[in-house]
Amino acid sequence: MLFVLNIGNTHTQLARQDDGELKLLEKLPSAELLQLEFLRHLESRHAMSQGELLAASVLPAATAALSEFFADSISFATVQSYPGIDFDGYDTSTLGADRLANAAAALELYGTPVLVVDCGTCITSESLDAQRRFRGGVIMPGRAMQLRSMNLLTAQLPDLPLEPQKTNTMPACTAQAMQAGVAWGCIGAVKEIIREMKKQPGMQNCQCVAAGGDRRFFCENIPELEMAPELFTLRGVALAAKN
Repeated sequence: MLFVLNIGNTHTQLARQDDGELKLLEKLPSAELLQLEFLRHLESRHAMSQGELLAASVLPAATAALSEFFADSISFATVQSYPGIDFDGYDTSTLGADRLANAAAALELYGTPVLVVDCGTCITSESLDAQRRFRGGVIMPGRAMQLRSMNLLTAQLPDLPLEPQKTNTMPACTAQAMQAGVAWGCIGAVKEIIREMKKQPGMQNCQCVAAGGDRRFFCENIPELEMAPELFTLRGVALAAKN
């Protein structure tokens, strides 16, 4: 039995793989992984000691806590976990494990060339050309981060939740102006990311896929984007178990 974790900056997904099928068990705040008592309950709740654990983590503190708690029964996805992707020429020393998993899942599900736009706390992109070479991508603040930063770094701008849909009317107050600025700006930014990536060698006819918790918003507003299936990044993490 294989347990798979996708540990993000804000949330963590835990799934179990049986006979090649992934089943989501929990989505939880990543900060809870730092608490020993929570890890004990998590392990007991899902009988995780009965299987192997494989994780992709972008949270060093969580990586350390899980490594100490689960010891030899947990491993973490790295560049070496994906020999089918050519990382030559790219500095992988700071490449996030979630981006590795996205690239692997995209290769498995869509082939090449392919561009993944992961819409989460940050908006990242990962690209593979026709020769399965990792061509990198971009990293920028996601919608929630942009709204939160305006509140934190100013005296009067309010703390706002994400709106699920883009407004098509002119803002009539400060809160609406913030929502429209972030929504319109992020849509424009992702469109430009796609346009620039398609200029790169081997990427001209790439398929464009949106992953992450905010992917629906972008798919509804950018026709070029296809919505990735549920558990997309977790699927990429699980592929590391084959190597």
